[in-house]
Amino acid sequence: MTEAERLAIIETKMAHYERRMDEVYGKVSEMHSVILQAKGAKYVIVGAAGIIGFIASMLTHLPFVKRLFN
Repeated sequence: MTEAERLAIIETKMAHYERRMDEVYGKVSEMHSVILQAKGAKYVIVGAAGIIGFIASMLTHLPFVKRLFN
């Protein structure tokens, strides 16, 4: 096997590895964006639960609501 043939094989392998790395990078980027979306959704759910809890606690202080549950 000549030097040129070995170099051609190595170049072919490197091109294949570069394509695979591009695919892996794309998948990692997609997973990162999904994780960031999930983190944002978590904060929205916690915030909504806090607001709903606050409103519910304020409603219990209203006279007509107290009469409903007595």
